[in-house]
Order: sequence, then structure tokens, then C-alpha cells
Amino acid sequence: MPILIILISLTFDFVRDYFFININFKIDFINTKNDGLNPVNYTDSTFEYFFSSLTQDSLIKLKWMMSLFFSLIFYSIGLSFAFSFFRRENFIKFFKTQTFGLLFVIFLALSFYFISTTFIGENQYILYYISLEFSHFIQSSLFPLVFLIVFYAYTSLNSST
Repeated sequence: MPILIILISLTFDFVRDYFFININFKIDFINTKNDGLNPVNYTDSTFEYFFSSLTQDSLIKLKWMMSLFFSLIFYSIGLSFAFSFFRRENFIKFFKTQTFGLLFVIFLALSFYFISTTFIGENQYILYYISLEFSHFIQSSLFPLVFLIVFYAYTSLNSST
């Protein structure tokens, strides 16, 4: 079971990267084309086939929906892994810890984003990119992995003392 969860996690990491790289290429292509330039479309042909009819606004909305989707996927992967490894009482503690962690990181990402909107220039971009990295963290296998390792280490240290 754990090997299957790891393979699923790696697969979703790949799918997430593929999707976001291509949606960013497509948005960039549309932006450049709207500026009156003659851009090259680097979007993968399969992605282009399925999403060619979407407008820039639709792609941005889709990007937000997929961000939420992948966050929930990796949250679920962490819970699945914990369920297969921890006893019931530790699983419940892990569930609470990971849920709080997810909400806290989302809060941090949103906070940095909204703070970035009050700045102009370089500071705006710096704060925006910090919020973006928090968002990327919860949309990857790194999120459940960090929580699993820290939780396991914490419970191992506390059970031996």
C-alpha cells in the first residue's frame, strides 16, 4: 500500500507540473498575441487540443481551481499514508496537525499576497513570489512528506522519553 501511495504522489507531481507549465505557456501566448506581437506557442499539442478554446480569463480561473484540486490531492495523500502507518490515536493527531498546517500555509500565502498588493515595485513582486512559493508548497508531495517526517520524529521522540 505505501508503495502505491508513493507512486500516486509522484504521478500527481508530474501531472501538476505538466498542467501548470502548459497553462502558463498558453496564458503567455495569449498575452503576447494580444499585445500585437507574433508569438510562438510553446504549449504542448495535447494540452492545446483540450484547452485551445479557453480565453485568458477562463484559463486563470481553471488555474485557480486546479491549485485547489492539487492542494486537496496532496493533503489526501498525506492522510492516506498516515492512515496506513500510524495507530488510530496518532492518525487523529496527524489529521489535526496536517489540517491546521494546510490552513496555516494557505493563510500565510493569502496574507503575503494581500500585503503585496499594498506595495509598488520590487517589494510587491518579492512578497507576491513568497505567497506563490507557499502556494506551491501545498500543491506538491513535499507538503505531506514534511508533515509525515516531522510528525513521525515528534511522536518517536516523545514515546521514547
